[in-house]
Amino acid sequence: MRVDIAGFTRGSKQLDHRGVLAFCARMDALGYDGIWFNEFHFQQPPDPYPSTLLLASAILARTERLRVGTSIVVLPLYHPLLLAEQVAQLHWQSAGRFDFGIGRGTFPSTLQTLGIDPSCTRALFEQSFKLMRSAWLGPTNVPADGAWPASNHSVGPLLAIDERIPIYIVGSTPETVALAIEHHLPLLLSLEPSEVRQLGVYDELTGNTSGRTLPISRSRAM
Repeated sequence: MRVDIAGFTRGSKQLDHRGVLAFCARMDALGYDGIWFNEFHFQQPPDPYPSTLLLASAILARTERLRVGTSIVVLPLYHPLLLAEQVAQLHWQSAGRFDFGIGRGTFPSTLQTLGIDPSCTRALFEQSFKLMRSAWLGPTNVPADGAWPASNHSVGPLLAIDERIPIYIVGSTPETVALAIEHHLPLLLSLEPSEVRQLGVYDELTGNTSGRTLPISRSRAM
């Protein structure tokens, strides 16, 4: 069983960054398994760490064994091939200690600020997931029939043939939970959406109330 930490940086600019890094180094030395960070953009007051990838890079450089995860990266906000390259870099820099939690996102104000049509986020999320995994494994381009602008230029493979980046999915809609089931990916349980909703959808889709075969991971705030 893993013992991880989540949520301690949320919503406060009073946290000194050097103190955050020192805290993570201390958790590393104490034997905690992982630490997770949430993604919130354009908050008021501003969130001190809107970029989970930048924060992960800093923490991974200061620790030796602690895993660092995102809960979540909102895939519709980023071009999938560029994000695939950045995540592959974090994976390499950390010697495989990066856990990639992904989701579709639920904040309308963020989508409005970036001019993203909320009705497109499902298609953007699912295609981003597939394009990223494909680019890690082999040459990949954005097709003309997808949600993202098409490109004939291929990217990848971004990982060595024997490398895999751990992916976790957050969500409570039937579509998102079904994606996790289809690809045998861990469902990252969280406080929002509540794990009761997430597991309820999972049980409804699988008809399995006595024993779950889908890997489950809990991200708890301290």
